Amino acid sequence: MMVARAHALGMAGVGMADRNTVAGVVRAHRAWREIGGPGGGFRLIVGARLVFADGTPDVVAYPMTRRGWDG
Repeated sequence: MMVARAHALGMAGVGMADRNTVAGVVRAHRAWREIGGPGGGFRLIVGARLVFADGTPDVVAYPMTRRGWDG
C-alpha cells in the first residue's frame, strides 16, 4: 500500500487522488490509522482527480476543509 511504503521511506505524508472518485481513500485511511493516525506524525491528504469527457484538462482537487467536500 502506498501509505505504508511512503511512511517506511521516511516521508512526512502522502496525497491520494483517485480518478473521478475517492474510493481508494478507505484503504489509505485504514493504512494511515495503522501507522498511528493523527498522532503518528504522518499526514494523509485526500483529493480527487477530475477527468472530463469533453476534453477539458484534468483537475486535481484537494479540499482544504470538510466543508470543501460538500456538494
